[in-house]
Amino acid sequence: MRFDQDGKRILSRRPLLFAGTHSSKRINFLARRFRHPSYLEVGVQSGLTLEHVRAKYRIGVEPTPDFSVAHLPENTQIFVGNSDDFFSANKEKFDIIFVDGLHEANQAYRDLVNSLGALKRGGVVLLDDVWPLDEPSAQPSLESFELAREKDGITHHFWYGDVYKVLGVVKKLHPELKTTLIGGNRNHIQALIWVGEDVSVKNKAEEAQILIDGWSFHDFFREGEMLLDIELMPEKQALRHGLGFR
Repeated sequence: MRFDQDGKRILSRRPLLFAGTHSSKRINFLARRFRHPSYLEVGVQSGLTLEHVRAKYRIGVEPTPDFSVAHLPENTQIFVGNSDDFFSANKEKFDIIFVDGLHEANQAYRDLVNSLGALKRGGVVLLDDVWPLDEPSAQPSLESFELAREKDGITHHFWYGDVYKVLGVVKKLHPELKTTLIGGNRNHIQALIWVGEDVSVKNKAEEAQILIDGWSFHDFFREGEMLLDIELMPEKQALRHGLGFR
């Protein structure tokens, strides 16, 4: 791993074989379906996933990049700003969008709806942080997570936020969407979401906020299991299902 003179991590110019994150490996599996895949990543942070995604065209959205933007892989751009500003200005369409931004349900819902509006026909959205490890990791802010960690004696540092509530909003307000959960290690479960029919997805932010504010962790999880009726599939089965393979 290399760093620039300001101490920011320098991304390698080409992805390394067999390297990457669990997210980049799943995204690369999805990308093989598309001839010249275009890719958007909402929430880049250190750039580890973006660095290893194999796509012809890549855009990352990040308000505070934790890497040197002067040493990006080829065919990659970084929008330095928040996701709302990016989508307001964006006119591009993408085959695959990875949503891993602010871990707060209302923002994650806006990111999802905006992402679905920026998908090419047949595209998919991968939504991260939908299955927290425990109640403390599901706190809606990093500050409340740290307080819950200290109170409950939690030793891990995985903060998921309340992104899981977005799945409830999808089930309640968006019958036009198809969703499956990608199985794996408990801290690697993600949601694959796509439009079931050729329709536009309307932003129902006011209705969504009422639902989000009224839900608690225990409305979604009991004894480590999710209560929502969304199928949890093994990794490759879920990925193939999302792409229409049978």
